[in-house]
Amino acid sequence: MNTDAEARLRLGSYLRALRRRRGMSLAAVAKAAGMSPSYLSRLERGTRRPPGPDRLRRLSHILGVEAGQVLAAAGYTDPDGQAHEPPVPYGLNPSDWAMALALFAPEDWEDIGALIQVKLARLRRRAQHGADARKRPSPEPPRSAPK
Repeated sequence: MNTDAEARLRLGSYLRALRRRRGMSLAAVAKAAGMSPSYLSRLERGTRRPPGPDRLRRLSHILGVEAGQVLAAAGYTDPDGQAHEPPVPYGLNPSDWAMALALFAPEDWEDIGALIQVKLARLRRRAQHGADARKRPSPEPPRSAPK
């Protein structure tokens, strides 16, 4: 597979995963982005070249991510001509991350959200205990028994 085809597949799988994660239909995203559902479907399957930056920015807004992430996944460069690196959350390349996101069902996301809440509560308690320990006076050293 050539690099152009790989880039199209990477962008397509990334967009599909973002759309599914938000629980949006292909038709709803396409309508909000001002494109046909068939065009978005071909884009997600990697059979269309990436659209222009303005359309990608619109898609990123609809899908709730930073425009730079979608632009980078599409292979666009910044104004200085520097290529953006595709987002690599948790050390996964964009296509692996997109596949992982696509595998989770809505009830999986509920479990993941609950796990994150438990972890955050634990971290907050640890931080509070650390703050409480700093507020307490240090205990006095034991006194030796009189001789």
